[in-house]
Amino acid sequence: MTTPLHFVFFLSLLVRQHRTAVITKMSQVYGTVTDENISDAPINENCEATCYQDTDCLLAFFDADSHCLLISYNATEKLEVVLTSESDGLQVTFKMSNSIFQTNPPSDSCPSFDEFQPVYNMGDNSIPWEKQGDTWIFRKCVGDWKLFKRTDPNITVCMQAYPFGTPTSRNDSDLFCEKMGFKVTGVVNVEEMSWILSRMNVMLTDFIKYQGFFVDGIRPCTDNVCGRYIFDWSDGYTNGTALLYSGYTELSEVGQSAPENCLTVTKNGNGWVTLNDANCAAAGTGVGVVCGYKMSL
Repeated sequence: MTTPLHFVFFLSLLVRQHRTAVITKMSQVYGTVTDENISDAPINENCEATCYQDTDCLLAFFDADSHCLLISYNATEKLEVVLTSESDGLQVTFKMSNSIFQTNPPSDSCPSFDEFQPVYNMGDNSIPWEKQGDTWIFRKCVGDWKLFKRTDPNITVCMQAYPFGTPTSRNDSDLFCEKMGFKVTGVVNVEEMSWILSRMNVMLTDFIKYQGFFVDGIRPCTDNVCGRYIFDWSDGYTNGTALLYSGYTELSEVGQSAPENCLTVTKNGNGWVTLNDANCAAAGTGVGVVCGYKMSL
């Protein structure tokens, strides 16, 4: 069955130009927000305009009687919009904040349903709505945590980096994340490492070479015998990583008097982001931690 759709665009930039433009737009469909009772919402005849002007508004849900429900980005982790027909009188406006268009801004013509792909950008998070049949699903990380989509397996991981300022142990880092209900997260690619390093550069104004933030990965050793590329993973979603064998990893020879059996993300003497093995104790170079979790579907 084909669902009637109605799109309305609001563009904050109408000047034609030949460079990348930052544009906020809104697109409207006939639909309903799952688990929300629109009849209990307050009256607001300018529902869409209110959402447009509110920097934290993610979506506006309203009916023909001007009941208006504004959905906040910061208060949302999962949201579902089910497409309906025009006769139902329920309308949902997707807000796509800071959408990037190359060269010229788009025209005011409506896209076809197959071309419609709402994406919401906030900070360094760019989150697309997922379409499943007649349902659009929005998932984001808790608070301002960073979202990463992984492949092999296809999972979504949320991360946040926390500085300690002074060297701490991997054990204390585990306790820090666990108190919030999370785990010390593993990393699997350069994108994740680069984001962690960017957070370190913001949080720590001056850190010495090879100081870094603990991430998941601890060498299992028996009778002081360790494998250089063998690590145990405890976050529940990282299971080995090709990153260990890449040029972005610096692993020490095992069996040292001061073993470096925990992983950190840091930068080396050349300023390159690297996955580094470090002392697990507080006497090492771990000055922060990266907590994380796998997003549930």
